[in-house]
Amino acid sequence: MLPEDKLLISKIKKIYYIFSSITYLQLYISLVIEFSNLNYKNIFIIKESKKKRKCCPIHNIKNSELLNKYKNEYNFETINYNNNIDKIKNLEGIVFMVDGDVYGAHEKHKKTSILNVLNKKSTLKISLIEHINFRKTYEYYIDEVDYCIFSNINLPKQYNKISNKNLFLGNTKFDNIITKKLIYRKYNLDDKKKYCLLLYPKNFFFNKTKTIKYDYLDKIYMYLSKLGYDIIVKTRPKDNNILDKHKGILTVCSNYYPNESLELMKISELCVIFGSSANEEALYIKIPCIDFKMDNDSRNTYLLNDKIYIQLDNLEDIKFEEFNNIYNKLEKKNSKIFSELKNKFLFDHKNSAKKYIKFLIENDYITF
Repeated sequence: MLPEDKLLISKIKKIYYIFSSITYLQLYISLVIEFSNLNYKNIFIIKESKKKRKCCPIHNIKNSELLNKYKNEYNFETINYNNNIDKIKNLEGIVFMVDGDVYGAHEKHKKTSILNVLNKKSTLKISLIEHINFRKTYEYYIDEVDYCIFSNINLPKQYNKISNKNLFLGNTKFDNIITKKLIYRKYNLDDKKKYCLLLYPKNFFFNKTKTIKYDYLDKIYMYLSKLGYDIIVKTRPKDNNILDKHKGILTVCSNYYPNESLELMKISELCVIFGSSANEEALYIKIPCIDFKMDNDSRNTYLLNDKIYIQLDNLEDIKFEEFNNIYNKLEKKNSKIFSELKNKFLFDHKNSAKKYIKFLIENDYITF
């Protein structure tokens, strides 16, 4: 970027966020808080999602109402993308987006990205990542953004997504997790009980790949109960089809801000997942994790370690004795090894939004 373009951007006291999925609240709200503290105006550019209507902030009424709730609480503005394309073509300032605003793994989705509209000289385009969606879209946008922020260097490296535009500054979905005392109060839970957080399998694994059946889950629930756990179930709105017998003592269905999976991990002693990239969250919270493999996808396999995170592929056949032996080999929550591996594979700062802003200040994209 030319010095005169950087100077122009540094004078703009507005921050823009491309918003096509209600799930992006987890990534954006912490930034909104920190930029508001610096007297910046935060503006969400609202786009429809044709691929995933359940996440769309426009066509899904519940999402639209939720967005307005956050808008009032955190004092940001919104503009509709379709009604303001000419204005958006002439934007000046810093623009955050998720996965290059390419919402979908097919190349055709590249055509709908705001990167095709934004002025290259007058905007600083920063892409965040949601989970590991970047593995299928990274090549569609990396040449068009100025920076792509990852939580750590291992994440893009495992998929060979290498670029000098990659930054390793943490992930804002980990920001602002409340204290254990407040978490117990929020969910009306007894702090004397032993909890296991079970991240419920995606619909896809029941209906498409058929790699899991409900009676397999019955077995896992029984094993966890035999180990003395009360089971907390966490699911996403688009996967909310849980049988009553699988709802545990508490079912939480959300994918917004704050990150409630992290909150529930914080008061649990064990996490059970099913082909999920939440193994990263588990390490961040320093909780042991058992992952039942659902497909052949690799999800943060650099975290595999018999003491903190183990992956199993025999859900159908596993006996209690085997499950118990695996469980007993895992380190207890907050053991020293978690801190060592967290520093090695993730990051050790507590607020990633502040880390992003520090980078912007040091590189003269923000001036006072």
